[in-house]
Amino acid sequence: MSDIQIRALMQIDNLQPKFAAYNGATVQGSVPLSGDTVLIGEFAPGNGVFSLIDRALKASSVEATTQLVEREFGFFILRSPQMPRSVRRVTRCSQSLAQLCRTV
Repeated sequence: MSDIQIRALMQIDNLQPKFAAYNGATVQGSVPLSGDTVLIGEFAPGNGVFSLIDRALKASSVEATTQLVEREFGFFILRSPQMPRSVRRVTRCSQSLAQLCRTV
């Protein structure tokens, strides 16, 4: 697990209704709602996502909506229904994920 790389990491504040509806129709976990904040990321290798997402869920008040793990890449979406406080937590979560990737 020493070669974990962030391939993509994006935070969306104030999720719009159409994207929330589309995303909500395709997720297997917690359904994102309009106005939520979401963090979308992809890591390589795929199995590195498990420990990183576990740490992110324990460190903040986010919920997992999607987690897809393939051989080479792992993809996830985290959501936060509480805008003001959790936006900062999700941002810290993304920063800590980046830091974890460097140290793991």
